[in-house]
Amino acid sequence: MSAAQTSGPTPFISKLRLNVSNLPALNRLKFSIRPKDGSVTRPLSATYTKGYLRSRGYVDAEAKEITVPIFGLYDGYSNTVTLTYESGDGSTKKTSNEIITLAFDDPCHYNARAIWQPRSPTKTLSYDYMLVTTNCSGHSPAVLDTRSATALRGNTSSISRQ
Repeated sequence: MSAAQTSGPTPFISKLRLNVSNLPALNRLKFSIRPKDGSVTRPLSATYTKGYLRSRGYVDAEAKEITVPIFGLYDGYSNTVTLTYESGDGSTKKTSNEIITLAFDDPCHYNARAIWQPRSPTKTLSYDYMLVTTNCSGHSPAVLDTRSATALRGNTSSISRQ
């Protein structure tokens, strides 16, 4: 399965166009983004059904291609994204892709934050990401991992089909 990357509206969003040889058998597609080195957060992941992607115009059955929006990428970083393809019979196949993102111009200074008490690698939290809103720019809300690295910024419409 080959992949071609297209940048999204911010460095935190990208689209992978995948050539899937047995597209009719595909039922779901899950992506998972490996956290930054040194982070104790769990991977950010999401699962799309083929029907959902088809309803958004992301499935081209004739070309055997499917486009997958990947959100929650770290800016200015080589993100490792694992794709898990699930067939109707429950069988799975995994592939890995590197998505390199540009640095984000940070008008709200999220990357210059003061960390009063860093997260301990020995403590388990019930969450790994938090939503932070601000009115300092049009790039709100922001999603930070509990290591306080920014994983997503932008208005909620930036995730919609562009």
